[in-house]
Amino acid sequence: MRKLTKYFTAIAVYTFAVCILYQRFLPHTLSVNGKAEYSDSANNPDSDDYYTLAANVAAGNGFSADGKTPSVLRPPMFPLMLGVWFKLSETSYDSAYYYQAFVYSLTCAAAFLLFMEIFGALRFSLLLTAWLAILPPHLARITHSLLEPTMALFTTLSILLSVRALRSNKLATAALAGASWGVLTLSKFPSWIGPVLLAAGSFIPGTVRLSRKQAGALMLMFAVTLTPWAIRNYRHFHKLILVNAQGACMLELFTANTYKLSPHSEDPKFGEARTLIKEMNAQGLSDSQKFDKLLPFVWKDVPYFLFERPLVATLYFTFPDFYGNWYTSPLSPSQRYWKSVAYAWWLALVLPLYLVLFYRCFQLVRGKLRAPLGFLVVFYLVYWAQYAMIWCDPRYSVPVYVILLCLLPLNLNVKKFDMEPATAVNIR
Repeated sequence: MRKLTKYFTAIAVYTFAVCILYQRFLPHTLSVNGKAEYSDSANNPDSDDYYTLAANVAAGNGFSADGKTPSVLRPPMFPLMLGVWFKLSETSYDSAYYYQAFVYSLTCAAAFLLFMEIFGALRFSLLLTAWLAILPPHLARITHSLLEPTMALFTTLSILLSVRALRSNKLATAALAGASWGVLTLSKFPSWIGPVLLAAGSFIPGTVRLSRKQAGALMLMFAVTLTPWAIRNYRHFHKLILVNAQGACMLELFTANTYKLSPHSEDPKFGEARTLIKEMNAQGLSDSQKFDKLLPFVWKDVPYFLFERPLVATLYFTFPDFYGNWYTSPLSPSQRYWKSVAYAWWLALVLPLYLVLFYRCFQLVRGKLRAPLGFLVVFYLVYWAQYAMIWCDPRYSVPVYVILLCLLPLNLNVKKFDMEPATAVNIR
């Protein structure tokens, strides 16, 4: 275990150094036109909102967008953590970058432990970790004040603790996994399905699964982690809001925008929806009133909104997330090449991982894939489906990329340091 700790520390330091080196190749590290961006990519309103929330947390104004009124639009975990970081250091864009770099370094170090847990092979785990640390789509995420690096950290920790809980009968490990899943859900709500799947699996016979006591401990800690924020929201808004209230905002995005790959991208109805949304915002309508006005747009074209759109979104989710982000530094090739490079990356380095995912699905259906790999497959698919039904940006695939690496069909029968080899407990 001491050797693993040394590797964990070394990987974290190495990854942080990579992030700092990457920063030096960016055009600048301050804001662009006052926006919370570090590169020349398009200004992102999400970055602005998260940065402002974190700045107000650091200033002692609470979780608020204007410094006075409590906010519930954005999920809380990333702004709260960044706000604490600002409080301990300084409120600046450079400081935000260092936070993202620090979090990403911990993510890669935790991923190494996860790879060791799955594969049990030191050199291969180090190889996967080194790849993760220099992955351009992921490095692009640390150049924005966005929540994906924080999500990636807690996704990796949650999966690591869940795998260890599945391979042991320890209640403490299951409880820690539940708390980690709770923090992850406070970072972005679609992750709620993770602990639910784990707990449900405890009732399925013939598989490697949590015991009933472990499942109870996991769900208890998951609920305990969510409860304080739910109480805060009920106190301020007088209704049950577990994480954030972004439903009306997502419906606006859902009805007024389309994906570039869609043949209906120029359909006039999207222009009508955007006009209606502007009018509603000018009138200051409540969320329920917005739902009443926008839902008819969905019901008028059910085949598109509930079938064609999710199919396009499913494909769009797989595209590498350096689309318009990575190619903003002096390291970039000429702009006329960026599309060809992006598609080459997708075909050569991304699609093969999804083919592996589908192969693992086939194994799961045939009953030849046990936990934890079976759990990872189901979690990834449900996570993917949730975003496909709402709004599927490639950046949302970044936190779960580590799962695709864990599913690689390799049988590395190598004994680990002071733990049983993975093959001895039937994780395949």
